[in-house]
Amino acid sequence: MPHASVNGVRLFYQLSGAGEPIVLIPGLGLDHTYFRYAIPELERHFQVLAYDPRGTGQSDRPPGEYSTTLWANDLRQLLARLGIPEAHVVGSSLGGCVALDLVRQTPEAGKSLILVAAFSELDRALETNFRMRIRIVEQLGMSEVISDHVMLWTLSREFIETERGKQAAAGLLAGLSRNDPKLYVEFLKAILRFGRVLPGQEGEPKFTSYLSQINTPTLIVVGDRDILTPVAFSQKIRDLMPDSELAVIKNCGHITFIEQPEENTRLIVEFVRRRAQR
Repeated sequence: MPHASVNGVRLFYQLSGAGEPIVLIPGLGLDHTYFRYAIPELERHFQVLAYDPRGTGQSDRPPGEYSTTLWANDLRQLLARLGIPEAHVVGSSLGGCVALDLVRQTPEAGKSLILVAAFSELDRALETNFRMRIRIVEQLGMSEVISDHVMLWTLSREFIETERGKQAAAGLLAGLSRNDPKLYVEFLKAILRFGRVLPGQEGEPKFTSYLSQINTPTLIVVGDRDILTPVAFSQKIRDLMPDSELAVIKNCGHITFIEQPEENTRLIVEFVRRRAQR
């Protein structure tokens, strides 16, 4: 299995397809397999880089403090090691935060940006959700309780009732259960740190304040039934980023690449193709 040594850790990655590079950043506690339904179509159009961020999957899992900046630095070095000077950058949920951090620090790394169910700050409800997850994991570990909590907040209730939804939920939650409890708590704290809500961050500017400075062509995708990061979160990003557009997937919750991978992939391919013609 291919690994690359970057920033003091070994990251698992896989490359497939041919064409312009596109890199896929999974969400909280997930690895490259999150994109398993989308990769077969994406690799028909792109050279697809799927990888396991530090702390997940087959990559190294060192203890310590995690942050979107750390994950972004890892990805920057991974791209350099693989000889990829720029790529279309896809980030889902927490992966969207990492993608934003990457292009803010290194604008030249992103040929385009695709933010899926992303957020640039936390409202009280989202902050409470993540703090609740920390308490659950600290008291019960990576048990069925945290799995059920995540399922109810990330998959639409209609999708959960379908056979495909049941299978997808089982796969998603099986992957979640493979997380180290202590690291998963650190991942959650990384989100709170990104939201500037940890002790000592009082007065720090929200990441939202940087959005107007990001000129990377950006597609923002969100499900209309996303209750974790509702459409309003994506609309805020769209309104502040100078070169961005918003696509709302109907009848879809937070985990768009699981619920509607075909539609999500179609939106990405058409966006990149349309931008290339400008």
